[in-house]
Parts: sequence; C-alpha cells; structure tokens
Amino acid sequence: SAVNRLLQKLFLTTKPTAKAEIKQVPMSESADLEAGVANLAVDCPEQADRVGKWLARNDRFCRRSPTASSAAREEAASDDSGRPSSVDTDAAASPRQQQQKQQQQKQQSAIAAKNPGEPSSLATVANQDQRARLIVRGASPVPGDENDIVHQFLIPNKLGGSMVGTRGRNINYIRAKSGASVWISRNFFDKKTQVVNVRGPVNCVKIALQVIKKRFPELDVKPINTAVPIQRNPALQPTMCQLNLPVGALVDVIVCAMCRGTTLFMQQPTHPSFHHLEKMDFSIQKHYADQAAVPSLPRPVNPGAVCVAPFGSAWHRAIIADVFPEDDMVLMKYLDWGGYERMPVSCLKQIRTEMMHLPFQAVEGHLAYVSPVLTQDEDPEAQLDAFSRMVHEQFIGSRRLKCQVVYFNDVNQPCVYVYTREGQSEPWRCLQDELVAAGLAQWFPVPRVPPQMPQA
Repeated sequence: SAVNRLLQKLFLTTKPTAKAEIKQVPMSESADLEAGVANLAVDCPEQADRVGKWLARNDRFCRRSPTASSAAREEAASDDSGRPSSVDTDAAASPRQQQQKQQQQKQQSAIAAKNPGEPSSLATVANQDQRARLIVRGASPVPGDENDIVHQFLIPNKLGGSMVGTRGRNINYIRAKSGASVWISRNFFDKKTQVVNVRGPVNCVKIALQVIKKRFPELDVKPINTAVPIQRNPALQPTMCQLNLPVGALVDVIVCAMCRGTTLFMQQPTHPSFHHLEKMDFSIQKHYADQAAVPSLPRPVNPGAVCVAPFGSAWHRAIIADVFPEDDMVLMKYLDWGGYERMPVSCLKQIRTEMMHLPFQAVEGHLAYVSPVLTQDEDPEAQLDAFSRMVHEQFIGSRRLKCQVVYFNDVNQPCVYVYTREGQSEPWRCLQDELVAAGLAQWFPVPRVPPQMPQA
C-alpha cells in the first residue's frame, strides 16, 4: 500500500518490534514526503507521529550541513590510506568549509583591490582555490615534476593509522603544511612496517619531514632508497657483499652468463644464500613494477654505485662499471645474473637497503690458460661474442659444472678450470681441453697447473 511504500522509503525496516535505522534524505525529498503525513494521520496515527518526528530531525540535519554527506564521500574517496573512520562527518567537514569560504573571500577582496575597475568573479576565485588544493593534496603516487625528489622511510604498522589520521586528517595536514605529496604504501620486504613516501621539491620534502618528526619523534626518517657508494677496486666489485670462489677447491657452479670471449659469471647453488635469490628477485619485480613510485638514481652518476637496472621486462641489482657523459649512457654489470649492458642513465633506479642484505651471487671469472682463436678478416668484438654464445650453448648447456680457481688476473678476478659432465655415468671433462681440441681456443705459452678432475 501507499503507507508501506512511504515507510520503506524512510526506514530500512517496517517491523514494529525492530529498531528502525533512519536514513538521511535531502530536503527536496523530505518536502514531498510531508504531503503524505496527512494521509498517514488518518490511517495510522502512531506511524504518522513517528514520521513527523523523523521529518523534523531530518530538516535540522539538512539545514546544519547541506553538503555533509557528499563531503564525506569525497573525503573517503580521496583518502589513500584505505582505513575506515568512526568520526562524525559533519564535524570533520565544517571547519574545512569555513576555512575555504574565508580563503575565497580574501582572494576575492585582493582581486577587487588590485583591479578596481573590473568585477571580481567568485567562480574564478573558487577555481583557483580548487586547483591549489589539488596541488597540495597530491595523489598516491603522483607523477610529479622532473626536479622533484622522493624520500621514502619506514614506519611501524602500529603508527601507520596515527600518521594517516581520521579520514586522512593528519596526512592531509602534512601535505597542506609542506606542499609535498605524502602517501603510505606496502612494504614487500617486511610485513611489520610500511613505507612512507614524500615527494616534491627539496624544500617541501624537508618541511614535511620536520612536521612528521615533530609529531613522531621516535621515528627514524632515514631514507631507504639510496645510491649505495662502493669503495672502488680494479674490478669494480663490492668486496663486503660479493661472494667469492674458494681457491683450489672444487665447487659446483652454474654459468649464468658469458661475454667477451672467455669471461663467465658463475653462481654457487650449494651456497646457503643462493636459495634466497628467487625470493629477492620476486620482491624486486614487485617493488619496481610501478616505476613512477620509485626514485631514479640521482645525478651525476659515478662508477661503482650499486642500483637497480632493467633487463628486458625484469629488474636486477647492478653496479655501474663505466660512465659515458657525452652520450648520457652507462655500462652496467648485473650482480646476481651476470653480463654487461649499456643503457641510458634515466633507466636506473635507486636501490633499497633491504636489497643489499643478500650477497651478490654472480662471480665474474675467466677461463684459465686459454684465449679464443680469432681471424683477421672479421670484427674482433663480434668474434668474441660469437665465441661466448657457442661455448655457452654447445659446451656448457645443461651439463653439470664444477670449477677450480688456479690463479687471479691483474685485476684480482679468478681464472678457473671448468669441468663438465653430461650424465651420472659419463666421465668429467675439462672445458679448456675440449675447446682446444675443437680448434676454438689455444693455450697460453706459459707453464700450467694441471687440472684436477673431480672424482666420479
């Protein structure tokens, strides 16, 4: 009936024994409903009294804050924390509306004083104020200007909600106070912490950090993204984080890359840290999937700095081996999977400190006592690359490998014997002997340490 339809529009339930949950409707709709109260008074006096009280309450609510519901929805949509709030929306919105109104009046007065002959436009002032608020609020993450910096630090999960505040009130205050974009993202390396991102000009970032430090003095705002400087040695390898091969011992290895003829990169599958490499790579791909949220490597770049570099669609830890300022290019060496790659400086990203805990897995070495056989009529670089590909595909492939360090070259890189084995029933073979026998390599004219074949 018409009575039930009216009650269903006003309440979530029409059962007399249930506690009705009142809906808030605009004044335009409540005015239409008043016309039906007279009909209710004839058929259902009790319900008419109930509806009349509700209409009076709804009228007071709408007059006090006409835009409270829309403001609450906009604030919830703009809050990048994803956290619910239990604070009254009307109380949260009213001060902001009053402040915006005062700012609009001040701007209108300033424009009128500056241009007395021209009428001031309140709509123009409102649009300028709206653009200013959008710039202050930012987004998560924001593209930002090319001169902006990104400062990232860790915050415990228990303090994450306090930094965001109810309906994002605290984090919005930091944005408005500093002019920087501030947002919180997930930490893929530690579930007990989150990552606070501050992006903007240097001065804005400094102000934001000062506000955060004043509110949370126990926080360490030291950046987690940084270009890690490494003390240079002739091989451009970090000695504290780089795995080494034991001298003279037979070690199981995986040749993950070969280049420049006899240069090879070896991983040690029996090392305790090797099994953490897969997890590390997964975390790196996840963290660097959104490139806009990760800061680029600061300029100028120098050889020996560890960062994260792309390889196809993947990202890996790498070190700058050489810099070419005239072309704005760098030569990168991949620290876990080996190989060299030349690329623009703009491709490099800062590395997080958590990514430095795992030792670099790829050990750069060389085949001992041999050199490739090259011809005079072809490009030497092309011949060396072809030699590396042929050895890796035809002589190494899926064979089981062991290596033995016999000496170090003039840049302190190991030179090794490599032993290969195709199956459990097959004998071990020395890779250098096979290459010389195939006419692809030649021995150095120096005395050699004889190879020590692994036991079957």
